[in-house]
Amino acid sequence: MLENRRWIVGDVECNACMISFDFWQTLSEEERAPYVAMACEDYDRYEAEMIEYDPNFTTNVNKRKRSLKDKDPNLPKRPISAFFIFSAAKRQELKDANPDWKYSTVAQELGRIWNNLSEDEKKPYQDQGKAAKEEYNAVSVCFILMHILQYYSA
Repeated sequence: MLENRRWIVGDVECNACMISFDFWQTLSEEERAPYVAMACEDYDRYEAEMIEYDPNFTTNVNKRKRSLKDKDPNLPKRPISAFFIFSAAKRQELKDANPDWKYSTVAQELGRIWNNLSEDEKKPYQDQGKAAKEEYNAVSVCFILMHILQYYSA
């Protein structure tokens, strides 16, 4: 820890803690008084804050919400997964067969059907999902390169 506080001044290696300690020892009581007063005030402030401290309180300081104006309208949309391609193809068929079902019930049934499909039955949807992902990756690379070029040309 102390090695992080070492500096080289000219040809002499200095340790900041030792220099500060030595300097503090040379101060008289009157010279120390303002620093002691600041330390006491700071400790009082700390105690007052700790009375109101709630360890369960969290803030989202680091999680800045992105507003709509921050988002680039040309940003490519993420590709849809194999399950969602399957859902889009089968949802209306399932809804027509069961018109009294709620949207959530239809979604649950689609999930159950998807989980019971064999790998061969899932393959066409997975191929479509893979193709959509490859297209998205190609468009994303172009989008990123375009923004890099704009950044460095400005």
